[in-house]
Formats: sequence, structure tokens, C-alpha cells
Amino acid sequence: MARPKIYDSSQPLPVRSLLWLYEFLASLKLAVILILSLAIVLAYATFVEAHLGTKAVQWYLYHSGAFAGLLSLLAINIFCAASIRYPWKRHQTGFVVTHIGLLVLLGGSAISFMGSLNSQMLVFLDDSSQMAIDLDESGYLQIDGLPDHPETFTQIIPLGPFNWNSYHDKPFSQKLSERFGWSSEEWEHDPLSIYKSDNYQIDVVNYYSASEVHQLPFLDLTFSQEVIGAEMDIDLEWQEGRPFAEAPFGGMGNVLMWKTEDPKDLKRFQEARPQRFVAGDGVLAVWSEGEVYHINVAELQRLKEKEEGPYELDNGLQLELLGFAPTLDLRLLTTTGEFVSQSDQPQMPAVELLITEPSESEEGKPKEYRIVRLARYPVNTIVTRPDDFYVEYYHPEMEGRVDILMGPDNKLAYRVWQKGTKMVVGAGDLNVNESIDTWSMGGGKNVWSMRLNRFLTPDEDNDKSWDVFPVEFSKEADGQSKRIKVRVTWKEDNQTKTDEFWLGQNLPSPWVEAGRSQIHRTDLGDGEGLNVSYNVRQTDVGFAMKLLDFDLDVDPGTSMAANYTSHLLQLDVRNRAEITDLQEQLEAESNPAQRQVLSTQINETRKGLFTSLFKEYEELPEEKREEWIASHDEAALHVITMNEPLDYPDLEGRPLRFFQENYLPPDPPARAFYGSIFRVNYDPGRPVKYLGSALITLGIFLMFYMRAYFFKRTHKQNVTAEQAGESVPQPSEEEPVSV
Repeated sequence: MARPKIYDSSQPLPVRSLLWLYEFLASLKLAVILILSLAIVLAYATFVEAHLGTKAVQWYLYHSGAFAGLLSLLAINIFCAASIRYPWKRHQTGFVVTHIGLLVLLGGSAISFMGSLNSQMLVFLDDSSQMAIDLDESGYLQIDGLPDHPETFTQIIPLGPFNWNSYHDKPFSQKLSERFGWSSEEWEHDPLSIYKSDNYQIDVVNYYSASEVHQLPFLDLTFSQEVIGAEMDIDLEWQEGRPFAEAPFGGMGNVLMWKTEDPKDLKRFQEARPQRFVAGDGVLAVWSEGEVYHINVAELQRLKEKEEGPYELDNGLQLELLGFAPTLDLRLLTTTGEFVSQSDQPQMPAVELLITEPSESEEGKPKEYRIVRLARYPVNTIVTRPDDFYVEYYHPEMEGRVDILMGPDNKLAYRVWQKGTKMVVGAGDLNVNESIDTWSMGGGKNVWSMRLNRFLTPDEDNDKSWDVFPVEFSKEADGQSKRIKVRVTWKEDNQTKTDEFWLGQNLPSPWVEAGRSQIHRTDLGDGEGLNVSYNVRQTDVGFAMKLLDFDLDVDPGTSMAANYTSHLLQLDVRNRAEITDLQEQLEAESNPAQRQVLSTQINETRKGLFTSLFKEYEELPEEKREEWIASHDEAALHVITMNEPLDYPDLEGRPLRFFQENYLPPDPPARAFYGSIFRVNYDPGRPVKYLGSALITLGIFLMFYMRAYFFKRTHKQNVTAEQAGESVPQPSEEEPVSV
């Protein structure tokens, strides 16, 4: 027999509609739909997490409004399914307890989502820290100097794990439209408005969750060797003030990049090379008016010693060797212009040439050019020289090298010198996504292949020597290279002006060196300006932790970490008189500006106390330190290991839990000591979720095990009821079920 409806046609329409909605929300049909929908979403979430990682599935699904709406509707269904059966019968005890447990569990999850903390703290050996940071969140924008907002303006900006305008960032409808060709317009992410007033507006117009900054031009190269299955990535990045870019390639040589403004240099660069192996003191490869000459340095030395005159080309140009240096003193050459060799060993071979260009008239004087060429750095495009003339110097002892020349219109040419064969083994044009053969390791397939993956050049409309570029999404990214592009718009002299700039996310010390914060200043005129910075979300744990010692155990026979333990000295000065007095003033103060001053003063006082107490501890001899800790209520020793966390309240009374999560090994020469990384966790919904899980377990136990013994009508009671002519209650078609 079905449960009777709670509404009928005799009721007013509003009442009947509300009761119909109430019954629908309590129905088993809705429960089945919601459970099936939740199962599909969770299955899809598992697929997303496997391919894109935990951060992506949280952004896409678990932290989305749609998922929160689904869980809220499920909670309403659970509540209505239980409440509509009130007053409950004794045999419904398990059903009610289970549904209460489900509601408590969902409520605990909501509390955790809204108020939890999941950050990291880094402490280096013999150093201290009191700040935890959240790299998983996108951080906040801080603005100082707004004329119509005298206080510091801060706003949290949730930007997600994907680069804007990337495939993963696009909404599903856009992906579907592009997939079936319904939309041909390129999709762009809408700007995110941060601050807006009558005269000022600040927007985030672009965002990279992972990025890299490169000096331009920039080459991304990959060298691969098929036989041994090796692969090596090489980045060539231009540095202002240097004549070339250089990157080492293992022990085989170097990769260099040069620039020229003369388009003819690209052809000269490829053809002005020796056609056979180089011996002795080297050879000059000369290009002059389309002809290529190969002149041995020994020949020029012979002409000089026997005073037979200079070496003359077909067009009348004359070459004379002024000097040969097996190891050129570069310091003297660049400071005084002297061409001097430091030794007889060929470590930096170089030649000094005198090029004489005959005069076009008999009365005119010939032009002379003094040119120095180094075998290690043969390309030099900035010296004066005769028209349509090019010369390079090769020496048999110079290391292997791949030379790349960038010409006008961003065209590239390459040339490969191999030390083993003492020859130039390849030359030609270099294009993106094309592979070329470079050094050989014995012939056949034993050749290192070079592929140009990316070639980044300055924008024609932008004179910056650097730019920011997105990095392809990776679920293993550490979140330390987020960048945003900010646009500031303001009115000055009845004109609208804008300033666009990139900001990297600032991390506090010790994650980065102190003083490396990036703050952009926008000049608004009349001496006013905005200071804008993009900062990681930080949490002051309320006390300082100093890493006294770090123990690392590895698995036998390997370098894999088996266990690591941190020995810490903790200082908590919240009960010191200096702090409590300031705290009382802060609580009694109502002026926002003055409260900010007092908060800053409290933080500075705490930092000063930490510094003085740590210094006092460090100056003590080893045998006195335990006694010092025992005599100071602010100090305590703690040991945190992988299976033994530390629980301690912060300034707000929240019980923080410190887990030993990871460590940083020594990295000479940057640092010669360990760094310990702790996961700082606070979950206010944890006890509520534990209670909900316990209630669910109890309810299921009552329904499936105790019901047969405590709530089931006996056979004798049923028979008596039938003999008396009474109807025996039958189970409803909508028997209460647990969702």
C-alpha cells in the first residue's frame, strides 16, 4: 500500500504547490537521480584527476558552484526524506540515524571547505620561519597609493591552475563549438576587474599559471642521439651587453648564437668555412665579393718572415698577419688594445690581421682595417671591414661548436664544427620544427640531431628586450611561476591613459631571497603613483620555528629517502607583556587606520622578540641551552617526523597540525644545508565529519543487524491480529531507504 499523498485538490494552490514540492524533494525518484548524477560526476572527476591532477579536478569540479549545488540538493533530499515520515516508528530508527549522519557529514565537508587551511612552511637548517604559504591558491593583489582609497587595497584573486586562453581554460560550450565548427571566432578570457572608481580602474587582463621569462631572442633546442637514446634540452638566451649567447653541451662543446643586421652575412656565414680538415696554426676562411679563399696562417707567417709582402686577393684586397697568439690575453686586448699571448699553449688561439683596400683613384690613399679574429668566437659582426668582405678563423684545437647566426627578418643559419675531425661538418638554414645533424660519434646513426623547438623574438611594436611566455600545463607543476598581466587605467588632463605590465607572484623569505619582491609603480602624474604587487597567500602561524638539526635516513643501497626528522626550537611570545599590552590597545581601538598601525607594531615587536631570543640561545654554550629552554616559558623543543606531527594553536586559537612533508637537499653553491618542508593543516570540519561517519555506521548497523531482533513484530502478534479480524500492517511501496 502506497503512502498517502500529503496534498489534495481541496487545498489552496500555494499550499498544494509547496506540499507537492516538499513531497518531490523527499521522493525516492529524486534520490535515485541525484545519486546517479553524483556517481557520474565522481567518475568523470576520477578521469580528470588522472589526466590533469588534483588541482585541476578541484578547480573544475569539487570547488565549483555546480558541484556545491548538487551536494546541497542531495542534502535537501536527505532531510526531506527523513522529515516527511515524522513521527517516526521504532523500526525506522536506523533509517533516521543514517540520514542524520549523512547530513552531518555533508555539513562537516562544507565547514572544511569554507574554513580549512592547507599550507606549507619552509625552514632551513640554523634558520627560523613563522610564515606558511599556500601555493595551491592564486594569491592576492595588493595596491598602495590609490588617491581615492588611502588604505592599502588587497583582493584575493582565484585564477585557477590553467593559463588563460589555453585549451583547458575554455568553457565546455566553447570547446564543443570549436569541435563541431559552430564557432570560428577565437575565444579570449574576459578581464577580471579588481578595482573601479570614477577616475581609476585596475583589471587583470591575462594570467599564466606557469610561465617563464626570457631575454630575446631566445632559442629552445633539443639534441637527441638515436643509438644511445639520449636527449638534451639547450636554451640559448640573449643577454644585453654581450656580443653573443652561449650554452654548454655536455663535454662535446658549446652552442653559440650571434646577431647581424646585414642580410648578406647569412650566406657569408655558411660559405666562409674550411672545405677540409684544419691543421697547424689554423686557417682563415675569407669571403670577398662572392669568392671564398682558404688561407693557412702558416702561409701568412712565411710571407711575413721573408718580407715577401701581403697576401693579395683577386679583387686587390691585401691581407697581412700582424700577430698570432696561441693564448690571447683578452683583458689586455679589451682594455688597452694590445695583442699579447699569455703562453705557447693553444688555449685561446687568435690572429691579428691588417686588411688593406686599394684606393679607387691613383691619388687617394688605401684604406686599412685592423681586425682580430678568435678561433673560439669566430663570428664578429660589429667590427669595421671592407664592403662585401667577411673573414673567420679556425684552429684545430678549438672545442666542438654549433654556431647560429640570426639575421634580419628573424632568419637563422647554422654551422657545425667538430673537434674530432677538425672540420665544419654541416651548414645551412635553421627553421623551427626541423632537425639537422650535428656532431658525429663514430659514423652511421651515431649522430647528435638538433631540433629547433621554439624561436622567440622581440615584438616589432615593443622595444623590450624580454617578455613573458606561457608554459604548457603540467599536473606536476609546483605553482611557483604564476604571473598576471595588470592594466591600470586612469584619467589625466581629461585624457584616458593606461599602463600594462606583468607581475610575478612574490614569495616570502626563505622561499626566495629577501628583497626580491616585484613591485610595479605606475606614475599617475603630479607626484602620485600606484605600487602594485601580486603576492602568495600567507598565514602567520603565530610563533617561530628554528631548525636545529635534520636527520635523513635512506633505503639501504639507494639514495631514496626512507625517513626524515626535524628537531625544532619553538618560540611563542604571545603572552609577553609587550605583546599583550599592544593587543589590548588593538581590541579597544575602533579607528581602522589606527588598528592597522597597531597590527603592524605588534608584528614588528614579535619579530624583534624572536630575533633577540634566538640570538640569546645561539650565544650560549651547548651545555647551557637545555637549562635556558627550561627557564623560558616562550621556548620549547619539538621533534617532527614523517609519522609524528606536531599540534599547536595559532594566534586565533586554531589547532594547527604540522606534518613532515618533504625536504630540500643541499644545493651548492646556493646553499650548503638542508631545508625542511612542513605541511600546515587546519580542518575545522574534521570532528563533524568523524561524527557523521560514526552516525552513518551506527544507522546501517541498526537497519541491517539489530532490526531483526529488536524491531520486528513476532509471529504470535501477527497471528493474534489476524484472528481478531484486524489488518496486519504491510510494508509501504515507498519503504524508507538510506541514500
